[in-house]
Amino acid sequence: MLNEALKECVKWLKTADLTEAEIADRLATKGYDSNVIASVVEQLKNRTWVNDQRVAERQAEIAKQKLVGRLKVEQTLEKRQVAEDKRESVLEDFDDASEAQRAHNLLDQRLKEGDGIAKAARLLGSRGFTEEVIRSVLESRYPDDF
Repeated sequence: MLNEALKECVKWLKTADLTEAEIADRLATKGYDSNVIASVVEQLKNRTWVNDQRVAERQAEIAKQKLVGRLKVEQTLEKRQVAEDKRESVLEDFDDASEAQRAHNLLDQRLKEGDGIAKAARLLGSRGFTEEVIRSVLESRYPDDF
């Protein structure tokens, strides 16, 4: 039973970096016993095949490349059940200055000439930027509207 569960996990990990909780959930869905699940997760951690910190760091890097804000990253990590301390350590890199730069870059890429402040605000909000960042970016970009 244990070897079968490990084989399942290896198959999953070939295609995606998963968190401990995601592995446990998938094994539970397959009907494995909680003792087997705990043992498999522990073995995967010991072999460093599963590492929630690594998952969080990769998720943050992807978010930066895709011009996504702190709130979206936080939501994604929470959904993937990454522990709060690991989420916080990754989110420290999302300061207001770097967030504002990503927000400006996003607007440069996605907005057309003549698109208004409302469209810009909706875009930034949907991408998970904080209210403070949205306000500062919009104030600098649309000074006549404030």
